[in-house]
Amino acid sequence: MRIRYLSQYYPPEPGAPAARVQGLSRYWVSKGHSVQVVTGFPNHPTGIIRDPWKGQWKSREEDQGVEVLRNWLWALPNKSIRHRLLSQASYAVSASTLGLARSNEADVMIATSPSIFTGAAGILHNRTQDVPFILEIRDLWPQLFVEMGMIKNPAAIALCNLLEKSLYQQADLIVTVTNRFRNIICEKGIPEDRVKVIHNGVEMQRFKPDAELRNSVRSQWGLEDKFVVSYVGTHGVLHRLDLLLDVAQRLQANPKFHILFVGDGAEKSKLEQIAKDRQLSNVTFAGLQPHESISGFYLASDVCYVPLRPHPFLFENFVPSKIFEILATETPVLGAVGGEAAEILEASGLSRVVTPGDVNAITDAIESMAQKPPTQKARRNARKYVERFSRVNLAERYAEHIEDLIHTHRAP
Repeated sequence: MRIRYLSQYYPPEPGAPAARVQGLSRYWVSKGHSVQVVTGFPNHPTGIIRDPWKGQWKSREEDQGVEVLRNWLWALPNKSIRHRLLSQASYAVSASTLGLARSNEADVMIATSPSIFTGAAGILHNRTQDVPFILEIRDLWPQLFVEMGMIKNPAAIALCNLLEKSLYQQADLIVTVTNRFRNIICEKGIPEDRVKVIHNGVEMQRFKPDAELRNSVRSQWGLEDKFVVSYVGTHGVLHRLDLLLDVAQRLQANPKFHILFVGDGAEKSKLEQIAKDRQLSNVTFAGLQPHESISGFYLASDVCYVPLRPHPFLFENFVPSKIFEILATETPVLGAVGGEAAEILEASGLSRVVTPGDVNAITDAIESMAQKPPTQKARRNARKYVERFSRVNLAERYAEHIEDLIHTHRAP
């Protein structure tokens, strides 16, 4: 198969969207398929284009057999919905012009969110060739922003809903990442047989137990004798990370507890100021780290905290992809989540689930997990459980859906 994959994000950018596209693409190439990724220049979440791409309009590179076409986009820091939308719209324009002009022939085209604008670019690509079009929905955009009150203008909401409906109708196949997402999309009138679920997954060989790496990271950050509770990921408005600082303040009297923040985002400077104002000596901000270093921070943690903002639409429907990586390292998870994410964590046997936004419950859970750490058997069982979300298995199933779609499209 010749696959063209449109994604605004691709490594070395951090985060689930980039990791998913890279992992799937590399696997498909290893099985003899051709994959061309049309993406932007790395800049997320700071909005600063990295070296050696600064000042360029386009580049062509290879990533383990994956052809990566990078194109100009308006790089803006991820600090507001306006910045995010402008950057995403600029990528869609660039992908539909520079990206389209440089793309090879394909047997199938995939456009992946976040950003419904990428779907629109995918439609334009698709109209140049009579091949199937797959719309990959990783976020329920724009419904999430509307539900969260981040988009309030009635005209803007109507326009976004119209674009969303049009893309759903034009896609030959919709691939989404949770069962809850699939249900919501089908409720909008899309036939069930046109919506498939391919969860976000984990590269099992990259995320695995490693005592030496754990000790190295803990030593580097002065955490040798601490019970470390970490948050690893985007410091954004969807997470209410200020609540973890409330927890840190309650735990400060016990010197063994330490809170570690790893990552960057719109809320990071605000969180750092809160910690400074409160003189929280038990909090460390490690900042943005390369994706290849993330496993070490999971391993260095005694508990990884995975929260979602206490809004029913968010925590009942979204599954943070990092939970699969954390469980693969056999690290316990404290999830302030609900819905499908809570079901996955509870089934792992290595996690505790609390109500999002409940500072008392979060604090109590951390103290309880410190008093009674999991057994080695529980850790091993959690890793075994998460194997069902191995990116290899998911990529194989995804490839089967693509091949079936191509075969159906070609049939007389």
